[in-house]
Amino acid sequence: MRDSLIILGSFLLGLGLVLTGLLPKSFYSLDYVNYSNWVLYAMMFLVGVNIGVGDNIKTLIKKLPKRVLLLPLVTFFGTILGTLVAYLIIRALGYHLTLLNAVTINTAMGYYSLSAILITQAWGATLGSTALLTNLMRELFTILMAKPISKLFGKYAVTSSGGITVTDTTLPIILKCDGNEIFPAVLYCGVVINLTVPFLLTLLLSL
Repeated sequence: MRDSLIILGSFLLGLGLVLTGLLPKSFYSLDYVNYSNWVLYAMMFLVGVNIGVGDNIKTLIKKLPKRVLLLPLVTFFGTILGTLVAYLIIRALGYHLTLLNAVTINTAMGYYSLSAILITQAWGATLGSTALLTNLMRELFTILMAKPISKLFGKYAVTSSGGITVTDTTLPIILKCDGNEIFPAVLYCGVVINLTVPFLLTLLLSL
């Protein structure tokens, strides 16, 4: 939990400095999106070096159990199951949300930028904002709770939790929790989900 608390603390520190106005005005004009992309590139470079130094990628692929091929399907199924539970709770609390709304929002699998734009265009800003926050929280939850998830549900559970984010932001966390040998499974799952989500979102929004 120490690493998770450090990550959460860093996030809250940045947020707090902005909200309290303690940062110099020059900070607000910086291109944070571009900087964060370069940080991500550096992080992925280090992940690649770490895997290359410690393991033979061909050996890792050969060791993959055949059931890993079902990992994207299990990830989608688990997401939909969780969506149904959340939908029933939300409706029981008296909030108006259709099942199609709930399923579409969570089908983004952590792809908050794309889902927020498409859902806002189709259903308005309220559901678009909900999609943004819901999928962003999936990414944050995976980063902060990776170790407990791995211990409770097994080494592939964190990959399912990360959804579409396993090919970038949550990859280092997953490898730290479950070891480099899981890299091919994570990459395979992430690529399949990345290719599938835009089509699923488009289909659901057309219903």
